[in-house]
Amino acid sequence: DWLEHIYVLPDNESIASLSAVLPPEARVLGVDASSGAVVQALDVRAGHHVLDVCAAPGVKMALAAEKVGATGSVT
Repeated sequence: DWLEHIYVLPDNESIASLSAVLPPEARVLGVDASSGAVVQALDVRAGHHVLDVCAAPGVKMALAAEKVGATGSVT
């Protein structure tokens, strides 16, 4: 509950079993707490321009892009 928009699954559930992560829905990304914490710690906001030099597989970049919206950019 200390990370905004990050939810923990119960130990007995796998993210791969959720229809929300599979096409065509694909509304949920799998992310570990450390990736979410980086974006939160940087306080990324609408209009910011973010350079992600450690973007593999790109979940931090996706989180940052959601926060900057159409008025910012993520590279």
